[in-house]
Amino acid sequence: MLASERQNYILEELKKNGGAGVSVEELAEALDVSLMTIRRDLQKMSEAGQLERCHGGAIMKNEVAYIEKATSRSDEKNAIAEKAASLINDGDCVFLDAGTTTFKMLKYLENRQQLTIVTNDLEIGYQAYKMNFDVIMCGGKIQKSTACMFGMMTNDAIRQIKFDYAFLGAASIDERLDVLTPTEAKAVYKRLVVENSNYSYLLVDSSKFNKRAIMRINNLSDYTGVITTYKFDKEEKNR
Repeated sequence: MLASERQNYILEELKKNGGAGVSVEELAEALDVSLMTIRRDLQKMSEAGQLERCHGGAIMKNEVAYIEKATSRSDEKNAIAEKAASLINDGDCVFLDAGTTTFKMLKYLENRQQLTIVTNDLEIGYQAYKMNFDVIMCGGKIQKSTACMFGMMTNDAIRQIKFDYAFLGAASIDERLDVLTPTEAKAVYKRLVVENSNYSYLLVDSSKFNKRAIMRINNLSDYTGVITTYKFDKEEKNR
């Protein structure tokens, strides 16, 4: 296989994983080449600005854009969002993580009263404001491709608030049921939200399972529950 063919394969795998990342070992096995060959490919692609190198593999240069996420698996995300919204009561303080599934929750909250919506997502914050909810934005650096805020200022804001409910997303969940994300900054704020919530739920469609990303956030066991279209087998349910 030519180097250009390998590199096209690597880019397709990154896109397929939603920017979750790929490992050197997985690529070498899939392409039947040495680890050194894959490392050379990744280095060349990094120098060309096609991806970012990280320990043990690579991630996309930019995460999948907001509009692309919004149109992917829309029916699954609507079902998850409706179920998640049904848990919220009048007067609750709710954290909605940046993401398209959490954004979809808002249309199922139209009849709720006196909600406080806390978020680090510009789109969610603006829509919640238009719905006349009390809105707290966890400010910080804005990631242009996703309209998500993260970093030290975001973390400081999250530490000051106690949430009744929190609803979070993730890039992927691996075979050990560890919850993963491509960037360290996002792993940090997501852990803080779970720690500061009375009830925390992970919202993930079926495509997020049995995939890997570089940074571990926590494990499914750290949440009150997971709302998903994924079908767990018996062994996974026991775990």
